Amino acid sequence: MDESFGLSIESLNTARTFPGSGAVVTDRSTAERAKMGINEVQNAKSLELMASQGERKAASVDRSTSFSKIFGDTQLKCPYSHLAKDGLIEYNGVVFVCDYKRNSICLGDVSDPKNVLNISLPSGGNLKVNVDNLGDLSKAAGMFTPADLNAIMRAIAQYNHCTKKLNELDEEEIETVENVTDKAEEQQEIHEDEAAYNEEDVNTVFSTMTLFRINMAIENRAVVERS
Repeated sequence: MDESFGLSIESLNTARTFPGSGAVVTDRSTAERAKMGINEVQNAKSLELMASQGERKAASVDRSTSFSKIFGDTQLKCPYSHLAKDGLIEYNGVVFVCDYKRNSICLGDVSDPKNVLNISLPSGGNLKVNVDNLGDLSKAAGMFTPADLNAIMRAIAQYNHCTKKLNELDEEEIETVENVTDKAEEQQEIHEDEAAYNEEDVNTVFSTMTLFRINMAIENRAVVERS
């Protein structure tokens, strides 16, 4: 019973006495209308309470869905994550490490960017491979989609081409250095030979002059003795 309504079925379902007649008449229609009004009020409040509870439940579900979507998208996103178990993907003996923060899967030691081949996958995300582990990719070729596999093969071909060119340049530089060194050694030998030849010439001239002086001294002495 709702006391705020201000009426009660008992108070309305009472007998009324008409003056002068002594007759007592019960106003049942009035009581029934009052009862219906009270029921309507109670039903309205019940519906209002149910609506409020439904709104709170819906808001809670929306918040849970939003948080789940946010954390799910940011923390558990990497290529071929459906194959991952405890952050690792193992396929045909080849183990890839999932990097959810960078949306990548990694093969080998990728701590040094100079030794890492970073391949963008058409299906989404990246594949990072240590150049020393490129041969392992052939064992896991069946794991990748055709588009991803084509991208991986192109990247490896480009890497091998660039590596070959760099090796050729290194060989040319080594040959150039060796040629310069050989020429320098040849020049040094030539200078040494010239220096030795010049020294012999000096010694020869010095010996000739000495012999001339000796001969002159002998001749002068003979002249003195004859006089």
